[in-house]
Parts: sequence; C-alpha cells; structure tokens
Amino acid sequence: MGFKELKEWQKVAIAFAGSYILLFALQALLSGAGLLGSWENIPTFYLLPIPGFFFAYLAVEHAAGFFETDFIKKPWFVIIFLIMALLAWHVALVFYTQNNISLSLQQNQQYLDGEELQFSTNCKLSKLSEGAERNLTWDSFRVSHCLIAEQYWQQLKTSAYLVFILSAILGWASSILIKKK
Repeated sequence: MGFKELKEWQKVAIAFAGSYILLFALQALLSGAGLLGSWENIPTFYLLPIPGFFFAYLAVEHAAGFFETDFIKKPWFVIIFLIMALLAWHVALVFYTQNNISLSLQQNQQYLDGEELQFSTNCKLSKLSEGAERNLTWDSFRVSHCLIAEQYWQQLKTSAYLVFILSAILGWASSILIKKK
C-alpha cells in the first residue's frame, strides 16, 4: 500500500508526525542546547506545534474558498506570512522590553539621580548634565530598542513562537501537498 492509497486523515497524521520530529530536531540545532534543546520541561514547546500545524492545514482550503482565490496556495503567501510573523514578534518584544525597562527604571536610584547606567555592551544611558531631568518614556524607549536590536534573533531562536510559526508553515505545505490532485 503506497502513500497515494492512504486516506486523507492517515496522510495528515504522517505529515504531522514528520513535521513534529523535524521541529524538535530543528529547535535543538538552533538553540544549541543538545537534543532536548529548549523543549526540556517546558510544555509550550510540546503543545504549540499541534494548533500551529492543524490551524494552518485546515485554513488553506477554507480561506481559498472563502476569498475565491488560490493566492493562499502560492509560495508568496508563505513569504508574506513569515514577514508578518516576524513583525508581530518585534512588536511583542517592543512592548515587553519597554515595559520591563520602564518598571525597573522607576525603582532604580542611580537612574533617578541621573547617573550613567549600562544595560549591555552597546546599550547605556549617559550621565545627565546638571539641572537636566530624566524622561522615563523616552529613556525606556531608547534602551528597549537597543536591546531588541542586540537580542532579537537570539530570543526568537529559543522561543516557542518560532516553533509555532514553523509548524504553521509545515501545516500549510502539508495541506498543499496532500490535497494536490
């Protein structure tokens, strides 16, 4: 019995199992933390490939019928999807980082006194001149964008978000290949 003779649900199960194993191996390589990588003791890594794969798998035919176009089945769609996903990651990091920095600066006496603060090798707030005041919003904005520029890819490589996005792309590809006539 060949792959073509299998029922659709059997093909989907095989495609999901293969993509799950591929994601597991890819995350282990990207994180550089060995075979378990970032998946060790973190349930999100084990669970996020399931909705990512199946939502994308089911959405392809539905969206193609709803919008009456086959654009979603073209490779350009994946490129746009990936760009939008990376943009969403950036926006999430901006709000997360800026909020954390703002909260930590409000309680930092050195910051309030106008002294120099070093956040990383390239990210620092200079010492204020006499009589100048700190602007918490502007300072947290500057530092957060500096830190994001330094840590964007490192944080993405070790996050469950990357696993989710890649599982959605694999679900999209599986839908195209399985439903191809």
